[in-house]
Amino acid sequence: MNINTWIAKWKDYLLIDKKFSDNTIEKYEKNLKHFKEFIEKEKIEEITKDDIVNYMASLKKEGIKDVTIANYLTSIKRFFYFLELEKVITDNPTNLIDTPRLPSTLPKVLSVEEVNKLLDIKIKTKYDARNKAMLEVLYAAGLRISELLNLKVEDVSFSDDNVRVWGKGNKERLVPLGNYAIAALKTYIDNYRHLFIKKPTPYLFLSNQGNILTRQRLFQYIKEQAVKNNIKTNFSLHTLRHSFATH
Repeated sequence: MNINTWIAKWKDYLLIDKKFSDNTIEKYEKNLKHFKEFIEKEKIEEITKDDIVNYMASLKKEGIKDVTIANYLTSIKRFFYFLELEKVITDNPTNLIDTPRLPSTLPKVLSVEEVNKLLDIKIKTKYDARNKAMLEVLYAAGLRISELLNLKVEDVSFSDDNVRVWGKGNKERLVPLGNYAIAALKTYIDNYRHLFIKKPTPYLFLSNQGNILTRQRLFQYIKEQAVKNNIKTNFSLHTLRHSFATH
């Protein structure tokens, strides 16, 4: 059985059946192709447990961190699990291979004072109004970044003070919003959102081109606000959400 053929089928399975994001699927595919290049085998039935163990040892020898090696192994394990489901193989070579132990660390969080500084945006431009609304909603609802960026205007209910969110697995939930988030959203929607619109779109938070914002652009705005307000703590989008959840 040709490996490339089943990698393509596996990608469809991750997208359609598992509903993984394009970024996750791309990462898994990249990891698996790196493994394939190492073992230099084209047929699935030729791959052995020793191939995988030797591959992990080579990564370790190159000085690659355990967390990265664990990510590579996860991709390989998921692929062979899929092959088992499809009855392509009966003996899974990854079953007896353990994932490297990773240290348990608590993510950094911003203090309440730092978050207040981050939210302290004086509205002078359309960008100020949009960015304040995004941060207030993030803080109030503790949303994932993808959930925030995929919000639509119709998802906001001012009568009930909540927002409808579509999470993982396309599951819907209603999340209550506080007064600050509601006020910031109302200001943005009523007075500024139309300034971003280039063509009809249902999405709530828009770029200057009238498109849905990207994660990278959102984080850039947040970091600019952090620098402006003298926030020294280094943080990522993930730790930002964790800060909100902690508070």
